[in-house]
This record gives sequence, C-alpha cells and structure tokens, in this order.
Amino acid sequence: MRRAAYSSPRGLRWGVALVVVLLHVALLLALIRAFAPDFTARVADQVFGTVTVTVTTSPPPAPTPLAQPAAPSLAPHPEAPAAAAGKQAVPRPIAAPSPQIVIASQAAAPVAGPGSTNASGAGDAGTGTGARGQGSGTGAGLSGMGQGGGGAASKAVKLAGDINSARDYPEATREQRLGDYVVVALTVGPVILCGGSGTRLWPRSRAVKPKPFLPLVGDTTLFEATLGRCPPDDGFAPAIVVTGAAHLPHVEDQLAGAPDARVIVEPAAKNTAAAIALAALRVPEDAIMLVCPSDHHIADCSTFVAAAKTAAALAEEGWLVSFGIEAKTPETGYGYLKRGETIGGSGFRVDQFVEKPDRERAQGFLDAGIYAWNGGIFAFRARDFLAELGAHRPAILDAVRRSVEQGVDDNHRFYPQPEAFAEVKSESVDYAVMENTSRAAMVPADMGWSDIGNWQSLHEARDRDADGNVAIGRVELVDCRNVLVDTDGPRVSVIGLENVIVVVDGDEVLVTTAAGTQLVGKLSGAVNQ
Repeated sequence: MRRAAYSSPRGLRWGVALVVVLLHVALLLALIRAFAPDFTARVADQVFGTVTVTVTTSPPPAPTPLAQPAAPSLAPHPEAPAAAAGKQAVPRPIAAPSPQIVIASQAAAPVAGPGSTNASGAGDAGTGTGARGQGSGTGAGLSGMGQGGGGAASKAVKLAGDINSARDYPEATREQRLGDYVVVALTVGPVILCGGSGTRLWPRSRAVKPKPFLPLVGDTTLFEATLGRCPPDDGFAPAIVVTGAAHLPHVEDQLAGAPDARVIVEPAAKNTAAAIALAALRVPEDAIMLVCPSDHHIADCSTFVAAAKTAAALAEEGWLVSFGIEAKTPETGYGYLKRGETIGGSGFRVDQFVEKPDRERAQGFLDAGIYAWNGGIFAFRARDFLAELGAHRPAILDAVRRSVEQGVDDNHRFYPQPEAFAEVKSESVDYAVMENTSRAAMVPADMGWSDIGNWQSLHEARDRDADGNVAIGRVELVDCRNVLVDTDGPRVSVIGLENVIVVVDGDEVLVTTAAGTQLVGKLSGAVNQ
C-alpha cells in the first residue's frame, strides 16, 4: 500500500513533464514552419518523397474553334469558291492546344512534359536559373526542370492564385522556392508555306507540280518531310498549310501523315508577308508560329527540333526569330544575318539583314565568323508578328484582315475573300517585317540545311559516290567526277566529264555546268510553261 501511494505522485510528475516537452516540440515546429519553410519542405520531401502533379490549363476565351475535319477530300466544297467571292462568315481561329503546366515539389522529379526524357533537377531550388530550358542534360533546381532531352520548349513561371493565368506570371528567379513555380511547355504551331513554281529545277519541277511535291531527296517529298519534322510527340501543334488553289490537290494528297492539318487556300500568290498574315489571323494571338518553307531539305532533324524549341522560348518573350544557318561556303545565292549580342543564353540579336552579296563580300562574311545564312525559317507569336506588320506595312495587314473576316470555312479548308486579298502588295516577310523590327533575333542552326534552290544544291544534298557522282535512272558514267544525271526514261551515258548536270524529264532534256544552274529558271522552257 505504501508503494502504491508513493508511485502515484511520481507518475503524475512524469506525465506533466511529458506534456511540457510535447508542447515545446509543437511550438518549435510551428516556429520552423513559420520562419524556415524551405527546411520543412526539404524534411517533407525526405520523409514522403517528391510529388509531381500535371495540370492542363485552358487558353483565354476565344471564338469557337474549327471542328475536327474528316479525312481530306480532293473535291472542294461546291459552294466554296462562290462563297469566298461574296458570302461573309465570321472567322473562327484554329484553337491551339493548351499549355501543359508541371507543378513540382522542391526536389524536382523528372518533368512529365510532352516528349521530355531524362529531365531532372537536383539540390535546392534556389540554385536554378529557371527561365527556359530545351535540349538535353540535367541541371540543378529550376534549371534542371527547364531542361529535358526531347521535351517541348518551356519556361518557369510564378504560381500565384489562378493557375489558368500561369502564362501571365513573371518568370522564375533564383531567390524563390521551386514549390512556388510551374513549368509551362510552349506548344509550337508549324505554318508551312507551299507555293512557287520551282523553275530553277526545271524540267523535273514544273508549274503544275513544283518541287515541294517531288521526292527529290529520299523517298518522301519535300513537303512530306517538312510535315514529318514537326511531330506532336515533340510538342508541335497540328500544321497550318498556306497554298494556292493550283497546288491544293497535291497538298491534300500528301497530308496522310498529318490528318489534323488545316489548309488556307490563297486567292492569289502575294509572297510570304501576306501568306504568314493569313495564318496569324487564324490562330489565337498568343500562339507561337514556326514558319517553314515546304521545299527545303534538312538532314539533321533532331537539331532542327532543338533549334525550334530555342526559337519558341525566345518568341514567348516577344522576339521575332530567324533561323541562322551556319555559313560554310561563300554562297552568293543566300541572304545573310549579322549576329549581335547574346540574348536568352541561346540566341542573338540580329544586327543586320544582308541581301545576296557578290563573291568577294560573301567570302568576307565567311571570314568574319559572325554571319549566318538566312534560312527563311521563323518563329514568333501571332500577335507580335501582326503588330510589327501593322507598324511597318499597315496596308498589307488591313487588306489581309478584311479578306480573312469575309472568308469562308469549308471543313478543314479556309478560303479568304479574293477581292480584299487582291489589294495586297506582294512583299516578302524579310522586307516587310524582319528588316524593320527592333525585336529581330536569330538562333544558330547547323542542321544540314539546303533550300534545294537549283540542280547543284540538289546534287550536294543527295548521296554521292566516291567520285562525287549521282546517277538516277538508267545511267552509265565512265571517268566522271561531280556529275549528276537524273533521267526518268532514256538511257544516259556520260564519259570524261566533270561538274556537269544532265536531266531528262519526258521530252525535255537539260544539260548544264554546275556553275550555270542559277540560270536554269531563265530558260524559255522554264519560263513559258
């Protein structure tokens, strides 16, 4: 009895002490949580692991998007031409896919963005630079999240309040916690310009079926290869093709690999400024457009995709971006871009656009090491392009806008109103916009590019034998060097020639030196088709 009476007060004292200790621990944790959130976040990550949540946001309200089309049909809608001439329709912008937002805790897990692989972030969030990332590799904190081999271009933005407005939040800074940030994958919409007559590749390229629709390099046509370089898995939206009525059957016949593509049918050929404006007025104003000619060859597609993502990240910041093709020879048939100061870590301002130089000046550009070929590939937001076009060529923008406002939808096709479009002055995007804007930038790209502008450039793009020869069709070459023979029927035999090109197409035969290929488009057979 004495033992029980003695132990009761002692047990009470231990209980009181335990309560006091627990209260102190709770107070300490509350203080840590209040004044050292980074520490508690790290403890939580160690105990519970990293949690990554993917949320899809919606773009700002826009007019009703186009319905998904049925399989392309070669037969145009019977009312389309007449409607385009008189019937008015409210234009319906093509809806771009919503940006993907990845929310991550402090120890960044691999980003589950479209096409991203091997993306990781290690260490404290505060060590990341966090504005953009593309290409391959890993990094710390936000920098690691922004990078990921094969992933879409992205930028880190502040998560505050409504997640649907993430695109408007300021970019990340290294002093703030990663848990407060999101990484927005930038969806890029290819705009493929499909026009021209390809007279410099006569007689193989004809006005009725020009070079974009011919399998000049490999088994696919240049147009099909252009579509194939922009797959959805790499963060590209469905393509918009701008073409003329004469080429519409060829376009739709070769859209099998891009069933969601849309086609804008130009009432007349008015050069690239107007063609791009047509597309820009048919997409959401914040859409990032990747403008691609349909008749270029690019050997290294992975480098093209990486350059497109870098250009998209710069375009998201308001730059109008050109692809600067690494100049390896003193070409006189290309325009040049003079590289200025570095911007965004991967791009440069364009200090000067230079038209096609003579041989001596082109060699000087090559020796200087700060000039690149102008590849005619661009990236910019639709609203930025339209703002610059309106500032420098308001008459072009006004006529194109009226043509679009009065245009007509026909399934996956759109027909601008021809009378308004007829008022458009024909001018290239370089002259109308890129040479005038103060926001011109360039992204260097060494991707095996060629514009396939003449038979000599096509010769260089094709696989050659040890003597530099290319033989297509029934050909016999003896003691020849750097000779291209391309025949679709008759046997062609060549002996002892160098730097010569022979083309047989039906009843037309072309024989030229390599140096003379620039003049092919001036031949009467090419001009008077």
